[in-house]
Amino acid sequence: MPTLLILAVMLALIGGLAGIGFVSLQRLAAQREFLPTHRIPWFVESVIAFDMTYALYGEGQDDILITGGSASLAGLVTRSFEEATGKRAYNFGTNIDIGPAGHFEYIRTYILTHQPPEAIVYIATARDVGDEQTYDAELLNRFARVYAPSMIKAEMPLASSFQQYMMEGKLALELAVRSRNRGPLDMPRGRRLSHNDLGPVLAMDRGFQEYPQYTSVYPKYLEKATQFTISEWYIDSFRDMAQESQDLGVPFLIYFAPIPVNDFDVDDGPLIAWAEQLESEFPGTDVGGLPLAQYDLELWGNEFHLNRKGAERFTSVVADSIETATAKLEGR
Repeated sequence: MPTLLILAVMLALIGGLAGIGFVSLQRLAAQREFLPTHRIPWFVESVIAFDMTYALYGEGQDDILITGGSASLAGLVTRSFEEATGKRAYNFGTNIDIGPAGHFEYIRTYILTHQPPEAIVYIATARDVGDEQTYDAELLNRFARVYAPSMIKAEMPLASSFQQYMMEGKLALELAVRSRNRGPLDMPRGRRLSHNDLGPVLAMDRGFQEYPQYTSVYPKYLEKATQFTISEWYIDSFRDMAQESQDLGVPFLIYFAPIPVNDFDVDDGPLIAWAEQLESEFPGTDVGGLPLAQYDLELWGNEFHLNRKGAERFTSVVADSIETATAKLEGR
């Protein structure tokens, strides 16, 4: 009997947590809100929200708009890029899970209230362009519901698994215990600033956020990072971006971030072949960073993100190439 009682209590607790998570996500969807208030927002949720606010209401006119996932967010130092190019820029890099269409949605939104830029730059990663779909369907779907109705599909679940509902419920319970007199937007997030503290910093750094230097490169990743392909999801998405940029009369530059150096032969032939095809189909598009550059391990925060030193180096490379690329495109 005691065992059955313990089991019943555990099941009730698990069910209760999942129920809290389900109701919380339902409320977010019903109110068409992006930032959760039942828990502390993730760092990337804050970046997405602040960047979209900038896209809609940012003052002034930017010459170059940069977008992509976290390789852009932590890999392209916007202020250094501006100094090197003499151009005003904003870095909309966020998170890979909103997908390539989500990354380009910042550009579409910006143009609703601003003039088109002189160039659009997408920072791509060889690892991510091989993905067939997002790893976080709930985040992507919430982004689409709130910010990008054109991305909404017929069936967009609130969460991808029972475990995700449980996690949402657990975090909601933790907030209730820890919050005291502070709301979720003022709660600290370890090495990351609170949501409200992040806003001014993100604005000052023009969208760039340095990757925290407290991890290291996972060696086994390097053994797997030997062959890179591109999925139909990304092929179609890049074609859409190239077409939209062409319709705007704006050069579109895709630039591949480096990979960590390793002792294996890297096969990026499929990416090079795809890039040549895309450039031939869309004369206003240029793909850089191929063959893939390999940066020493001391330039990485982990196997996926450059540290500040690595980001400065990559930024310099992109800045040096942009004038050449835009001149080539405009001369075609």
